[in-house]
Order: sequence, then C-alpha cells, then structure tokens
Amino acid sequence: MRKILKMLGTVFFIAMLFTGNAAFASSGSSVETDVIDGQSVELGEQVKVTATEAQEKVSIDKAIGPDAAVEPDCIACVNFSRHATKISSYGEVYKFVKYLTSTWQGADNYRWSSTTTTSLTVSGSADATIKDTIKVQLGLSGSYSKSYSVTISIPADPSRDNRLALYGDFNKYYVKYQEKMGGAVVHTSYHYAYEPTRDQYLRVVYR
Repeated sequence: MRKILKMLGTVFFIAMLFTGNAAFASSGSSVETDVIDGQSVELGEQVKVTATEAQEKVSIDKAIGPDAAVEPDCIACVNFSRHATKISSYGEVYKFVKYLTSTWQGADNYRWSSTTTTSLTVSGSADATIKDTIKVQLGLSGSYSKSYSVTISIPADPSRDNRLALYGDFNKYYVKYQEKMGGAVVHTSYHYAYEPTRDQYLRVVYR
C-alpha cells in the first residue's frame, strides 16, 4: 500500500511540474510586429484615445443617400453616373496611420498634445472622386479628429531606436466601383475601403 501511495505521489508531482511549466510558458506575452514602408518594426507602449467625427463637405453634387448615382460636373457627360457597391465586410482592423515624429531616436518618453486625425482611405490608386463616391453612397465616415486638452505621456525604451506613431481602428470593406454612360458600364475597379472609427492609439514603435 505504501509503495502504491509513493508511486501516486511521484506521478502527481511530475504532473504538477509539467503543468506548472506549461502555465509559465503560456503566460509569456508575444511580441507584436508590423511592416511599415517595407520595414519590419516592433510595437511597444501605447495610449488609446477617443476621437470625434469631423464634419466634411463632399465635393461631388447629387450625392444624396446610399443609392444615389453620383454625377460629375460635366455638361457634356450626358447620362454619366458613378456607383459604389459594398461586396464584403471584414470587421474592425488595427491599422498604422502615420509617424508622429520625424526621426528614429533613443527617447525614454514622448509627450504629445497636437491634434491627431484618422481618415477614410481607399486602396488601388483611387482618386478623390472615387473616394467621395464610396464615402457618400456607402454612408461611410470621412474622418475622426482628437484634440488634446492635456499632454499625453508615453514611456519608451531609450536603449532602442524608437519613434511615435499613430494607429487607429478601422472598419474594412471590399468595394466595387463603376462608371456608366447611358446605362452601359465603361469602367469597373475594386478597392479596399478603410473607414475610421473613434478609437485612435499613440504608439511607440521600435526598429
């Protein structure tokens, strides 16, 4: 009986040892990385802020409602219209916006108080007209801005080259854009649209 209890005790000890090691291994946080301008970087400390939607004037006339055809300012372009259709929604994505500091340095702290803005972006070499068509017809937000009444302080590791960057949460969509003349399609292109949300992040980036 004693031998059996001793064996069970040994098995229990070994099981606890492996369980403890597994728990310890899983508790370690993974390093977040990103690729910015073709360079792999490590994401560090961040501060989340809440922005306010900006009121913008769309430059295209007759762009009323999600089903409206957007017509250009061209008298000769009779029966010409633009159309945007949402194909897929990918939910919210965390996306780099821009660097807030101009150079890499060994800073130990960043202090920020200037207004930050995240804006609607459209991939695939979309010009302002395509962007406005997608924004208006799909009812997307154009931009969010954050004004700081107090200075935000973000710590950084001075032993490593770092910069301060702006990130944001965006709603991602896959969109079809078309131009029609007299009802016939004369141009079709596909784009990813990134709609800004009120959530912005001041984040330290390391190289």
